[in-house]
Amino acid sequence: MTLLLAMTLLAPGRLFYIDGRAGSDKNPGSVAAPWQTFSRLAKANLAPGDSVILVGGQTYPGPLRLGKEANGITLRAAGDGPAEIRGGKGDGLVLDGCENLAVKDLLVSGAGRKENDGSGILMRRTRGVTIESVTVTGFRIAGVDSGGDEKATFKSVVAHGNGAAGISVFGGYDGVPRSKDIRITRCTAYENAGDPKNLTNHSGNGIIVGGVDGCIIDYCTAFRNGADMPRKGNGPVGIWAWNASNVLIEWCISHHNDSPGTDGGGFDFDGGVTDSTMQHNLSYRNAGCGYLLCQYEGGDKWKNNTVRYNVSYNDGAKNFQAGIGIFDGGGKFSDAKIYNNTVVNDLHAVSAMHAVPGLVFERNVFVSGKEAVVGDFVGGRFAENLYWTQGRFGMSFDGKQGWATLADWAAATGQESETGTVIGHLADPKLRLPARDTELPTDPADLAKMTFFQSTKGSPAKDLGLGVPSL
Repeated sequence: MTLLLAMTLLAPGRLFYIDGRAGSDKNPGSVAAPWQTFSRLAKANLAPGDSVILVGGQTYPGPLRLGKEANGITLRAAGDGPAEIRGGKGDGLVLDGCENLAVKDLLVSGAGRKENDGSGILMRRTRGVTIESVTVTGFRIAGVDSGGDEKATFKSVVAHGNGAAGISVFGGYDGVPRSKDIRITRCTAYENAGDPKNLTNHSGNGIIVGGVDGCIIDYCTAFRNGADMPRKGNGPVGIWAWNASNVLIEWCISHHNDSPGTDGGGFDFDGGVTDSTMQHNLSYRNAGCGYLLCQYEGGDKWKNNTVRYNVSYNDGAKNFQAGIGIFDGGGKFSDAKIYNNTVVNDLHAVSAMHAVPGLVFERNVFVSGKEAVVGDFVGGRFAENLYWTQGRFGMSFDGKQGWATLADWAAATGQESETGTVIGHLADPKLRLPARDTELPTDPADLAKMTFFQSTKGSPAKDLGLGVPSL
């Protein structure tokens, strides 16, 4: 598609063009006489509805900084491929206080996470901004670093080769207000290995949101993140939230994430998360557990969260050794519903390092190589779950272990029991499992048609588990 044809397809409004090779800042900025640099753009009298077009297939030295003068405009590439904004050792694109701005079809690159000290797209206090079909790579802090933003949408963003995170949304500290009403959809975060200068906290996350009220993360993928965090201790996670409310994570895939320290899991509702849900997600072969429910020391209350219709497959071989993990490091942690999930694990299905009141596990399918449930569950409830353990039945529960049968465990603890009747199940669920990891989906668009982890003919697991494909 020629540049001229591409221009005819853009939305109405004035069109300004930048051509780093053939343009001149003395030109009027038309398609026939484009500008050359971002410096000239800073002097333009932009208005809502205008479009700024970068000639595709070219590189442009950054950073490009846009503020309120860019309200309502579209910044995009047209022509042969994406336009590349090079941030070098600093930031690539900075959006400060913009409203209703759209950024599309760009490549934003830095000098590499070990040479760069900035973020690819740095956003602060914006409203109604859309970032779409943008690739961000080579920044130490984050590919996308969003703080104090409202009604921001990140669509089809690919963030890879960055340090602290692929996509990071935060608020509520360092003078930045809480972020609100965020949408992260069809994004991919991979090989964001760690921040080489951060020696005090986690880094190497895929997608992380914190200090956020209202956020949807859907149809996203995170993989091979966190492998080079330069410290031991608490580590990164593929897709997670902390100090946030009303977060929905659904139809996402998180796999093969790692950590030199702890964590390195697939998904996480961490300290201070409330009224949030993870559903229809697939987690597999992460170093940490597939789904972590965690409270850190000093965190705000963690309460009223739901984990349902998810699948964890052989997560946690390095850390937690389970598909679902519970950790309470600070108190103010209670009330979660964990139901209709399917966990298949060579080690354990569920592990709790601390007792948390109000945890309810219902109608899950737990297939494990060792004890299905291990840890401290005082104040929790197990009901109508199906357990299948290689070898004999076993539990390590509330500091005790043994129990030759499910009925013995129910009688001793009151779990999986109702008016003296055992309501849990001990049986082979006859699930359809992959022969190799490469058979598992890597594109969230394939989740709804995935047949793995579904019950086969003669399975006693009907109406139990059934993670991912359908409500």
